[in-house]
Amino acid sequence: MKSIGTLIAIARRNFLAVLCWTLLGGAIVSAMTFFLPVEYEASARVMIVAPYWNDSTAIADPNMGGAALAYGDEFTQQRVASYARLVGTPFITGPVSERLGLGISARDLSRKVTTHVIPDTVIMEIQANDRSPTTAALIADETARQLITTVKEVERPPFTRVSPVQPLLVESASVPTHPVSPRTMLYVGSGLLLGFLTGLTYVSMREGRALAELGDSADDAGNVLGILSADELGADPVDADAGFVELQINVLREDAWAPLLFVAPRGTPAVVLAARRLAAIMSAGRSRRPVLVIADSSVDTGAAGQPGLVDVAAGRVALDDAIVFDDVGEFDWLPFGGSKESVARPRCEALNAVLDQLAATHDVLVVAPAVLESVEAIDLTVWGSATVLVTEAPGTSSSEVREAEWLLRMGEGRYLGRIIMAAPAFAHNGLADRL
Repeated sequence: MKSIGTLIAIARRNFLAVLCWTLLGGAIVSAMTFFLPVEYEASARVMIVAPYWNDSTAIADPNMGGAALAYGDEFTQQRVASYARLVGTPFITGPVSERLGLGISARDLSRKVTTHVIPDTVIMEIQANDRSPTTAALIADETARQLITTVKEVERPPFTRVSPVQPLLVESASVPTHPVSPRTMLYVGSGLLLGFLTGLTYVSMREGRALAELGDSADDAGNVLGILSADELGADPVDADAGFVELQINVLREDAWAPLLFVAPRGTPAVVLAARRLAAIMSAGRSRRPVLVIADSSVDTGAAGQPGLVDVAAGRVALDDAIVFDDVGEFDWLPFGGSKESVARPRCEALNAVLDQLAATHDVLVVAPAVLESVEAIDLTVWGSATVLVTEAPGTSSSEVREAEWLLRMGEGRYLGRIIMAAPAFAHNGLADRL
């Protein structure tokens, strides 16, 4: 079970996702309120009094052999609970339905009427609900009048015309102006809260699965080269994690000057970010300047119309004219290039020839197309080259990793392992110590 602090941290990291879930919950509940019936509530008040009981009333108790005295107010307080129960009976609702011409049975009308006694008083409040505010007020008033008539008749002693109990209508029902149902603000607030909790649960489970994937990766230490943060580069792209990855790569590479390909299972900016991290590390520790070659047409780098790899391979531009220097990472770029006026894209043999030409003077790092979306990543792996798989956590499933690794091992180059580009929550969670 996660602590409150952990949940708050998860919500902050996934603010946009949680916000979308919250707004979605509120929107769904708001739409549902349009289909709920609108009801109004009106209320009338009846006071039970005994004006003819100025003295006391004797209530005989045959077990005591005498009489107990109860004053009129005390007597009515004892009886008022019984009067309240009469409101839901056909003695009251039947005549009310007939006089108002509601066209419903006494039982149906009893579901629209409720009564409660105000504590420590002899006052009853009769409430009536209906879709029409006017009808709700009429039902409440007529029910109160019928209750008064019924109580007088029930409490009238034999051979007496006047009942000692005289209920009074002390407050008539007024026509309500605002409905009591649906409670839109309450429902929408509940929907927002439910959406927030659902979104928080979703992102928590997603991060939990990502942690599990990282745990599985860490258990296979021979296959994972390292874990890098997926944060965008700042002013200083060089970090210790990237240095650790470079060390792992240098140990596994057979030819230190052969092109190093970075491939992801699916198209993602993470593969460019990983290559930039390694290029920045290489520029700081080697005599040869690294060059980052974009061999994936889906990666948007450089200005529009800027020449690049395909233009050099087609012979339209000289290699030196297409290379761009990166002031932040202090390495060279070779964009993909090409334009609408370009002829057909050169074959992989021509692209590999450009990479070989670069390898003579530079440390070549290549961002290749996604291996599960294009066969060009396999075509670019030549004898002596090295390939690194770049995966995301969260984002890349275990099945995608297995399939991508299987394909890369089929190429002519050597598959070195994979780099995990992890969200900030996972990049420094202690798993790197296990690699």
